[in-house]
Amino acid sequence: MPQSLPPGSRRSGAANKDLDQYTHLMQLDHPDFVWMNYGLACHDYSWIRSDLDKRWKFQVSLARFTVRGLDISGARVLDTGSGRGGNCSYLVRYHQPKQVIGLDQSALQVNWCNKRFKDEGINFVAGDAQDIPFPDEAFDVVTNIESASIYPDKSRFYAQVHRVLAPRGYFCHSCNYANVPYIENELQRAGFAILEREDITERVIRALVENDENFRLLLTQIAGTPAAMTFAMGLHTTLTHHIPKVFTSEHRYMSWVLRKVS
Repeated sequence: MPQSLPPGSRRSGAANKDLDQYTHLMQLDHPDFVWMNYGLACHDYSWIRSDLDKRWKFQVSLARFTVRGLDISGARVLDTGSGRGGNCSYLVRYHQPKQVIGLDQSALQVNWCNKRFKDEGINFVAGDAQDIPFPDEAFDVVTNIESASIYPDKSRFYAQVHRVLAPRGYFCHSCNYANVPYIENELQRAGFAILEREDITERVIRALVENDENFRLLLTQIAGTPAAMTFAMGLHTTLTHHIPKVFTSEHRYMSWVLRKVS
């Protein structure tokens, strides 16, 4: 989710729009509204356990794919841009890590998540992902889903992830970017080796399209007030009809598993 700016920085118009949208999203207070990612279409959802997870099956599937191939049981995990807390909750319930901390720039969102997930042993902390408020080598795994694309200083964020990871720790990152070769170069410059890279654009678009009616019904139920309903329906239109048109041959949705190597 959007992060605060380094001194002297300015947001672009698109980033300001994202921040405005995020502010509205925080006003949707329903306890079932725990996901904010675009989702990922899969062939099999039989592994999903709870009824709520089944309603958010595309979003849960993206969280699962982001940490694919890793055994994170007993690991110390930091989720950057933790938003509504869904990814943190998924990690705790499906992977049994030793510790999960969610980091988000919004104190309001953090307070909501600490109340919503108080029985799951997750600690949500307010802070800037470009200046992560934890000591060096504090985590074995760092995750980020979708928020990093709008950080004003992505290279600084990657450097901060590298700093807080233990030697040979993992950075699991799923996000849409307009210039993938540049991003991969910056990740490698920050000291990461790319273990896996997947272009999942088409599967993300499928999730947005296939989730159209279900997402509309979900937003109708969680909106709460007429003003929130108006915003929720606008969000539905944006996600299911406009976002799929954003992707081009150069603007792709990528998912990486990276390892700290230097």
